[in-house]
Amino acid sequence: MDSQLAKVVAPERSALLVIDVQNDFIHSQGEMARSGKDVAFSQRMVPTLVVFISAARVLHIPIIYTQATHSIWTDTPNWRSRHKGRRDTDHFCRPNTWGWEFYMVAPCADELVVMKP
Repeated sequence: MDSQLAKVVAPERSALLVIDVQNDFIHSQGEMARSGKDVAFSQRMVPTLVVFISAARVLHIPIIYTQATHSIWTDTPNWRSRHKGRRDTDHFCRPNTWGWEFYMVAPCADELVVMKP
């Protein structure tokens, strides 16, 4: 895949964004699945993403991960009201929990991880 990728991107002007690939979003035991959401499509996508990340690394394309992070400091009244009564509100993507961890992807030491609410 890295040779195909090299044909369509300019590594010196590119970056790969890996957005919220976390257990709570994608794993069958994550909060999304436990609240009744279908996570099958995301689960099927991840192996392709893993190959894509590897190809980007070969081409030295910067990889930036985002990691959804919710806490009492970031959960606004609007967030709480939209999720009132849902099981995942108090547990969703809490820092340093299993659900907050990445799902089948692992940033390298030199890759940026941006935590976001």
